[in-house]
Amino acid sequence: MQPGGRWSLFVREDRLRHPAKHAADTIESGPIFGTFGGAYFAHRYSIPDVLCFDVGGTTTKASIIRNGEPVFRRGGDLVGIPVQTSFAMLRSAVLGGGSVARPDKDGQVLLGPESMGASPGPACYALGGSEATLTDALLVLGILDPKAFLGGRRPLNVELAAQAIQRKLANPLGVSVEQAAALVRDEAISIMTDLARVTLEEARLDPAAVSLFAYGGNGPLFGALLAERLGIPDVVVFNLSPVFSAFGSAISDVVHVYERGVGVDIAEPGGAGQVGDALHQLHVLAARDLSGEGFSIDQAKVEIEAEISDGAHDPISVRVEGIPNHTASRSILHAYQRQASGRGQRALVQALALKVTHPIEKYELPRLTKGEGRTPKAVSTRPITVDSEPVSAQLYHWPDLDPGSVIGGPAIVTADALTCLVPAGWRMTLDEFGNGRLAREGHGQTAGSTQ
Repeated sequence: MQPGGRWSLFVREDRLRHPAKHAADTIESGPIFGTFGGAYFAHRYSIPDVLCFDVGGTTTKASIIRNGEPVFRRGGDLVGIPVQTSFAMLRSAVLGGGSVARPDKDGQVLLGPESMGASPGPACYALGGSEATLTDALLVLGILDPKAFLGGRRPLNVELAAQAIQRKLANPLGVSVEQAAALVRDEAISIMTDLARVTLEEARLDPAAVSLFAYGGNGPLFGALLAERLGIPDVVVFNLSPVFSAFGSAISDVVHVYERGVGVDIAEPGGAGQVGDALHQLHVLAARDLSGEGFSIDQAKVEIEAEISDGAHDPISVRVEGIPNHTASRSILHAYQRQASGRGQRALVQALALKVTHPIEKYELPRLTKGEGRTPKAVSTRPITVDSEPVSAQLYHWPDLDPGSVIGGPAIVTADALTCLVPAGWRMTLDEFGNGRLAREGHGQTAGSTQ
C-alpha cells in the first residue's frame, strides 16, 4: 500500500528465504541471511534489539533486529525502481576494504565508491593494484597484521601500501603517510557512523538501548570504534564472521510469501466469498510449491495479512493465523473491526498476503566449556595508531583463546580470516560460543546472557 489510501494491484509472487525461483529473491540475499544469523544469536543471548553491521570488501550493510526478529519494510526503491513488496530493512554504503581513497579539492579524503575488489585488490596485495585503499591504510597504521592475512597464506606488503598512500594521498595533501592513512581510517568510520545512525533513526531505536553485532570480513575491525562513536554499550563479534551470512542461510526456515490485489468489500457476502476464494487459490499455490521442495504444507505455519480501508482513511494491516478459507474471511473482518473503531462501515480489502513458514531441523551451536576468566598470553606486541598517536598493542591469536578469556585493549586478535580490534578502554571476553563480547572497561556485559 501507499500512503493516502492509494494502492496498486499486486502480482502473485513467492519468495523464499532460500531463494530458488525468481531473480528478485536473490537481491541482497547474502546480507539478509546475515540478519537471520544475527536473530539466531539474539535469541541465544536474550537481546531484544540489535544493530547488525556487515562490513565486507566492497560494501557495508546495516540491518535491524527488533524483539529478536529481523525488521521488514514494505515499499521503497529497488535499484531505482519503486516496489511495493516486502523486503528486509537493509541499508547500504559503498564502503569496504577495497574502497579507493583520493584527495578532494578541499584537502580532505574521499573514500569510494570505486573499489579495487579482490583482484587486483589493494596495493598491499602485490597483484598489480596501484590505488590507495582502506586496507592499505589499516596496514600502514598497524591495525592489520601483514603476516596473518588469510592465515598467513598471503602476506601483505606494507611497503607497497605505504607507497600507494604516499603517491595518491600524502603528497597531494602535504601530510605524512601515517597522517594520510589516519584520514582514510577516520573517513571510513564517519561513513559507517552515518549509515548506522540513519538506520537506527529509521527504526526508532536509541543507540544506548541496542547491541551491535559486527561481522563480515572487516566488521570486527570497526565494531568497537563504531559503538564508541554512537554510544552503543556493547558489541558482539563472531568467530564465524567471514561466513556469517552463509551460517544465517543454513539455519533459516523456508518461507514463501504470496501477495494479490483484491479490491472488494469483505463486509459484503459477495466480497467475503471473493476474499475466501483468493486465499484458497494462494493456499493451493503454496501447497504445490512446498510439495515440490519436499515439504508438506500441513507442517507449515500459515499467516494471512490483509490491507483494509473504509475508503476514507489509510489502510489498516490485519494479521490472522489459520487455514485460508471462507472462515478466515470472517476472522479478518472481525480483526479489522476491532482495530477500526470510529471508521466507516466499509471494509475494502485492497491486498492479501499469504505467508507459509516451514521449519527446518533446528541447529544448536555447540557450547564450549567456560574457563576461569584468565588473561591469555599475548604472542607479541606491535605499535598501532587508532586515534592520533601510536600505542603499543598486544597481539593474540583467536584459536588460542578459551571461553572466559579476557583481553584488555589496546589489542589485536586475529584468526585465519578476521581481525578484531579491541581499543584502549575496551575489553573482549570470549564466550561459550567462541564469540567475542566487547564492552567498555568498568561496564557490565549488557548484551544479555546465554541461555
